[in-house]
Amino acid sequence: MSNPLIKLENPELLNRNFVMTFRKSTEALLDLGVLDPTARVVLEFLIMHMDTENCLIVSYGVMAERLNCTERTIQSKIKLLHDHQFIDIFKSGTSNIYAVNAEICWATHANKRKYAKFSARVMISQTEQSQTRKSRTTRLDPQPSTD
Repeated sequence: MSNPLIKLENPELLNRNFVMTFRKSTEALLDLGVLDPTARVVLEFLIMHMDTENCLIVSYGVMAERLNCTERTIQSKIKLLHDHQFIDIFKSGTSNIYAVNAEICWATHANKRKYAKFSARVMISQTEQSQTRKSRTTRLDPQPSTD
C-alpha cells in the first residue's frame, strides 16, 4: 500500500523540507541547551527558517516578537551563538545575514554543504511592514479632483 503523502511523480520534492545533523553535533547542541536554553531556542528559530544554503536575513525585532523576548536578549544570544561557532554573521548594508554552521546542520544534499553561505531567505514581520505599507498605500490613493 502506498503512502498518499509521498508523491513519486516528482522525486525532487521528496527532499525539500528537511534539516540534517551529524551525531557529533548533537552533543554540542545538547551542551548549548544546558548552557543557555534561550540561545538554543534562537538557534532553532534560525534553523527552522534558514534556506537550503543555511542562511537567513531576519531582524532582532522579528526574532524577539516570535520568541517573546526583548531585542537585547536576541542580540546577546546571537553573540553567544557566534562566539561558540554555531553561526556566522555576514553584513549586507545594515542587515545581518545569519549562516548556521554547516558542520552542525544543513538543509541540502551533503555534498553541497560547502556552499552554505551564498544566499538567504529574508524574513520580516507584520510589525516591520506596517509603516512601509501605510506610507505606500497613502501614496497610491488617488488625489481628489479639483474640478
